[in-house]
Amino acid sequence: MGAHHQGLALRRETLLESLRRFPGDAGMIQRLGQELEASGDWPLMVEALQPQLQHVKAGTPLEAQITYLLAKASLELGDERRSLALIGRSLLGRPDFAFSHHIKGRALARLQRCAEAIAAQQRCVELAPTFCWGWFELGCQLRHQGDLEQAMGSLRRALALQPAENQHHHRLIERALGEVEAELAQRERQEAALSLWPDRALVPQGQRLPSLDEIELQLEQFRLFLHRHEARRSR
Repeated sequence: MGAHHQGLALRRETLLESLRRFPGDAGMIQRLGQELEASGDWPLMVEALQPQLQHVKAGTPLEAQITYLLAKASLELGDERRSLALIGRSLLGRPDFAFSHHIKGRALARLQRCAEAIAAQQRCVELAPTFCWGWFELGCQLRHQGDLEQAMGSLRRALALQPAENQHHHRLIERALGEVEAELAQRERQEAALSLWPDRALVPQGQRLPSLDEIELQLEQFRLFLHRHEARRSR
């Protein structure tokens, strides 16, 4: 183990021991929570912070912070129902904390409660409009619900907010956006084909038609696009 990792381990152990001696200390809980969240040590976070709940007053900002961290840890450990219960408790103390709504939305999404997950992520990005992962999760859930245009807008917002230097995350969002764009293009193509030739079989994805049919299909797609655009403007 290098000197840097040894230093981190020693600092963590010092914080854990201090918290055992002085349970409920807000400063130590905050520092330890930041340390464990940054390292992704979710089992240790649960082990260290769960006992602290009995030492803090219900409805306080400190209880909200602890339950937020425990909710995030539970979600990362695959316990969505416990995460949802904890984040609900956290939101009672801090209803305008954007990242709690984000955790709530992720837990709801895993439980297949799509409409509620969308509402939670919408609240997240209202409170933190520059948080790219709120937009990303919102886009994914809108896609799951079939609202591809709104999903595309959310994912484009997420991509714009994610620094290109973080290539892994940038590619993840780019891939999701590309899939939505391809799905939307295919849907619009099928809609145009059905409008022109209601008795024909649907055009398989990726298949081009004979030249004249292809031109006619593209013109119909454009006509339907203009129709949708005018319909939105008149609302």
